Amino acid sequence: MRKTFGNKLDEILAEKEREVEKLRPVGEKLKIAAQGREEFRSFFTALGGALRDQESGEGFGQEDLRVIAEVKKASPSAGVIEANFDPVAIAESYAAAGAHALSILTDEKFFQGHLTYVQQIREKVNLPLLRKDFITRQWSQERTLFS
Repeated sequence: MRKTFGNKLDEILAEKEREVEKLRPVGEKLKIAAQGREEFRSFFTALGGALRDQESGEGFGQEDLRVIAEVKKASPSAGVIEANFDPVAIAESYAAAGAHALSILTDEKFFQGHLTYVQQIREKVNLPLLRKDFITRQWSQERTLFS
C-alpha cells in the first residue's frame, strides 16, 4: 500500500499511476531507445561543479552563482502563470539572460506542461535540460530520453 500525504500530492500521484499504466506496454521499447541516445548535456558541468562557500571561499568549483531557470505554464496552487505560454521563446529568453540550465515542467493535468516541450526546447537551446514531473516508474524516466 502506498503512503498517503493527505493533500494534493495524493491526487497527483494517483493520476501519475494511471498514466504509467498506459506506458507499461511500451516500457521495453522506451528503455531500448533511451539506452541508444548519445547526446547529453551535463548539469554538473553547466553548474560548475559544487559551489565554493561564499564566505570562506573554501570548496571546489565556481565562486559565482549558477542559475537553473524554470519553464512552467501553471501550478496547482497558483493556476495559470503565463497565459500566452511559448515554452521555446521562454527558454530562449532564459538562455539569452545567462541561465546555465533549464527545468521544464511536463506534467499535463496539474501544471499544463507537455513532454514535447523538452524536445522543442532541446532543438533550439543548447543548455542542459531537466524534465520536471512526478516520475513513479523507470519507464516514465526513459520516456524523457526517447522524446
